[in-house]
Parts: sequence; structure tokens; C-alpha cells
Amino acid sequence: MSTEANNKQIPSIRTTQFEDDGNDIFKDSVNLFRGDVNLSLDLVSLKGRNGLDFKVTASYGSNVKNNIQISNEEKPTGILGLGWTLPFQRIEVETSGNATPNDNTYFIYNDTIPTELIRSNKIWERASLDTSLIKELETNSITKKFQQAFHKTGLPLSTTAKVSKLAAEKWRISDAKKQRTYQARKENNTLVITAAGLAFECFQYDFSQMIYYPEFESWEVIKDDGTIYMYGGQFDADEHRNVLKYNVRWSNWKGSSNVVDSDNGQKLQSQFVSGWNLATVENIFGDQIQFYYDIVMQKVGETGLEFTKASYISKITDMFSREVLFQYKEKAYVINDPAGAREYMAPHWNDPYGAVPTKDPSPYQDQFETKYLDAVVVQNSEAQVLYTQQFTYDETSNFSDYDKSSNLYGNTIKRTLTGIQKIYGNGSAKPGLLLAYWPAGSINAGAIKSAITPEGAEISYQYTQQELSRCDRQITIENPWPKVGTPKVWYGGDFVFNAWRNGTTEKLKVALYTWVGRWQSWEPAESIFSAKADIDSLNAVTTDNFVCFHYSSAQNST
Repeated sequence: MSTEANNKQIPSIRTTQFEDDGNDIFKDSVNLFRGDVNLSLDLVSLKGRNGLDFKVTASYGSNVKNNIQISNEEKPTGILGLGWTLPFQRIEVETSGNATPNDNTYFIYNDTIPTELIRSNKIWERASLDTSLIKELETNSITKKFQQAFHKTGLPLSTTAKVSKLAAEKWRISDAKKQRTYQARKENNTLVITAAGLAFECFQYDFSQMIYYPEFESWEVIKDDGTIYMYGGQFDADEHRNVLKYNVRWSNWKGSSNVVDSDNGQKLQSQFVSGWNLATVENIFGDQIQFYYDIVMQKVGETGLEFTKASYISKITDMFSREVLFQYKEKAYVINDPAGAREYMAPHWNDPYGAVPTKDPSPYQDQFETKYLDAVVVQNSEAQVLYTQQFTYDETSNFSDYDKSSNLYGNTIKRTLTGIQKIYGNGSAKPGLLLAYWPAGSINAGAIKSAITPEGAEISYQYTQQELSRCDRQITIENPWPKVGTPKVWYGGDFVFNAWRNGTTEKLKVALYTWVGRWQSWEPAESIFSAKADIDSLNAVTTDNFVCFHYSSAQNST
């Protein structure tokens, strides 16, 4: 299981309600188990109909110490700056290095932490209808009578849905408008309606019913209160939904290549869906909240297909046609200056310090964000602005210990959110929320230091470093050949693989280490063996369950 998935086992962050006065967000904001400061700010809160309310909530966590020294190529800040997130729900696929659907692992993001989805063989019965409706299906179309019977059970169905006969007394219903497929079959004296998609369950305890409809690239998740969450889908009538994210593959292989056509001109590339953004939330009364996204696409090869480089939430519309608009600006990327801010880094950009990364065709499908959130605008059904949440930042803050003459200084500049102000549609505004962070060299550099609320209250945070000897995960691996032994280390799912090379006797020693509340080591029966291997050729491929160790000898054999 991935590290992110394992983080689900950590006691959850406790957040508080963001009230109008802005003071209660700091009440009980310290997680007593973790020692972190956790804040939750409701930037937008709109009352809906029939209980379908929605909020746009920004979250903060002060545990940033592992990010401030790392380049923005690996640990960039999000759209709200260091420590802040604005999570939106989505489902993503992990392809395990290939694009074969049977090898896929799916994760649902309800916040910033993914939960794995497990394939289920359970058949979900959606409804039971009277067998007299069979003659309606025999017309190979959806009649008004059949649609009404469907609606009485609480299931959506459009009259444009297609009906196909699968076998005797068994039919398939494909509804492109509603992004669902059903199967109908006669069983005893009942016409049973079941979901015709692929069933999944959450790895974590969850009562939700989850169905994936590959035909429409849509997911239907029904909560225990009947609320329906639809992810992805092919909305031909509205091209601005952008709820699907894509990658490019070559047959069943996904990797890095600029090859587009074969020698005889045959197209080798194809797109596949790698992510499903939340598209709609609907209650049992049919009220809906709809989500829209902006995407950045890039070609794989000069004439190749496009993959999704980045995806940003752009608009939310509720059942009253009120809209929440998200406005972005470009992050800083300074060239020819080591101390200039490079808030994002392209992993395979040839000239990171002399030119700004572009969207030119590339063989690499690198995904990264280049924008930050400037404001959130709320307007009514007549496009009149009700209010704007305006953000201010320090885009030059750096909490690392790198010298300004080093490119690493510019690579580790982390934007910080310094203010949030609510501006009403008539231009009036009250004082905003002001934020400050501990500087470089502090015990918890980059973490929130203080806040001043719109009413003038000041909240300060102090941090103390605590050493828990029983929880110390550091271990010293002794050199089996002092002065002549050279180590290499690789990391697996929940283990560390270590190899030593003796520069004199040309022997190798291997061992694995895993954490079980203490470090547990394991060595094969023959952990030391002779091998005339070049130190640079030592390599290992790790997975969750095993490691493959390989090297090249002087004779170039492996």
C-alpha cells in the first residue's frame, strides 16, 4: 500500500467551524496527539434546498518541516501556498507502470488522503418492477410507461436510453444522458433491475455503494442518506465540465516516448482515463450541485495525443444557479537568478535556469501545477457579485538553509498565504485575516506563527521539539567492511533494501529492514556472495511485496 494510504492510519486531523467572526477557527486548533496546528476555513458556505448545502473549505496543517528543504520539483506548494490545501473530491487510477485495466488500482480522494477502492463481485439490485413491463422492453426503446415505472423506484432514466437484448428474458439498458447502464432480467415473477457497471467497495469501512461505468467513464457513489456523487462522465453537451483526466499509452504500455506512428503509418498511441473529478452531487429530490474544471493539456510527441498536465476547479453551480468562480494567476518562475523564485519545476525540462517550462510536445507525461488561487468570487443567478474572498501571499518566502548563490535557494522558495479578505459586491470590506509564519532557523520553520482576526484578536503559536526515544525510526547499519565497503539503499512499500560492495574483495552483502514498532532485519541464507560488479551498476526494483536486485559484471553480464 502507498505511503499516502498508510497515512490514513494516523489519528485524523480535527477541524473547527469557520464562523463569521473568524475567531472560532483557532479554538481547539492544536491536535493534541500530533502536536500540529490544524485550521479549517469555510471560504464559501451556501445554504441549499432539501439539505443540499455546500461549502468551499481551505485546510491548513503546520507539519511542513519535511517540505521546506526539498526542491519544488518534488514538493511544490499547492494553489494556496505552504501548508494550505483546497481539496476537491476525485477518483484516480494507479496503473502500476502499465495501462492494462485488470492491473489498475483505484483511489478515492474525499480530502487530501486517498482511500483504496476494492473490486467487489456483489451484484447491486437497484429495483424490482412488474413483469408486465417486459413488453415495453421488447420494443427496444424506452417508453414513457417504462420510464415512469423507473422513476417511481427513485432511479433516473431518459427516454433516449438504448435497449439491447442480451439473452432470453435479459436486457441491457444504456443511458448516455444519465451516464449509467442497467441490466434487466426476469426472475420468477419479477423484472429485476441491477447495475451493469463494475462494483467497488472502500478499503476503509464505508456503507457507500460504488459503481464504475466504463462505457461512459463515470462513477456513481451513493451515500447511506441517498445522496448521489457522480465522478467523471462524458458530457458532450457541455465541453467545459472537464471532469476527466487523460494519459497516453502505447497498447498496454504507459511510459515515456515520443513515438506516434509505426513504420507503416499506423497510429500507436491511444488515450485512457487516469482521473475522474467530482461532477455532480444530487440529493433524493433531484437537487444538484455541479462542478466545472479548467485543464491544461500537452501533446506526447510532435503530432501525438494529449495528456492532462494539470486540472483546476473553475466553477461550482448550485440548484439556485448561484455560482462560485475560482480565479487563478501564474506562479513565479524566475530564470538566470539563483535566488529567484521557481515555484514549480518541470522534471524533464532541459534548461530549468535559463528558460521557463512550456507546453511544447514532450515524450514525458509530467504533471504539475503552475497556478495559484488569487480569489474566489460568489455571484447570484443574475451574475451579480455577492462577495469575493481575496487572497494575498508572500511569494518570496524561503525557510531552507541554502545560500542565495545556490540554485537550490530559488528552487525551495515556498509561497505563503498571508491574508484573506472578504470584499462585498458593493466594494465595501471589513479587515481581513492576517497570517504570519516562523522564519528559517526556527524549530518549526515555515509553520504558522500568528494570526490576527478581523476583530483584532491575535493568536500566537509556539513550538517545542520533542524527542520520543521509543518512536525513533533512525537506525545505523554497520559497515561490514570498514573503509572499503560502499553502501546503496532502496525503498520499498514498507521496507528498506540495503546492499554493500567490498571494493577490495569484490563481494556483495544484502539485507532488508522493515519497521514493526522496532527495526526488524532479514537476510537471505547467502547474504554475502562474490560478484565482480561495478558500484554504479547496482540497482534494485522494489514493489510492495518484493525486491529484484540486479547488477552488471565486468563482462557486462547481469
